[in-house]
Amino acid sequence: MKEVKSNGLATASFILALCGLITFGLSSMVGFVLGIVALKQVKVRKQKGEGLAITAVVIGGIVWLFFFIGLVSMM
Repeated sequence: MKEVKSNGLATASFILALCGLITFGLSSMVGFVLGIVALKQVKVRKQKGEGLAITAVVIGGIVWLFFFIGLVSMM
């Protein structure tokens, strides 16, 4: 029986989305996009990592939302 591997892109997107909290949203945008790509890869390749990809999309979106609100409120 073949072992199902975890998707590396899902892991990377999760880490980048979390790093967006430190980098004021810069890396969270990359994590958001990679999370969407990872979700598609996980479904096509039948790999693990769907939860990480979903979490990266959610965290990346929330961080960018707060960054945008903070940017607009400064104007």
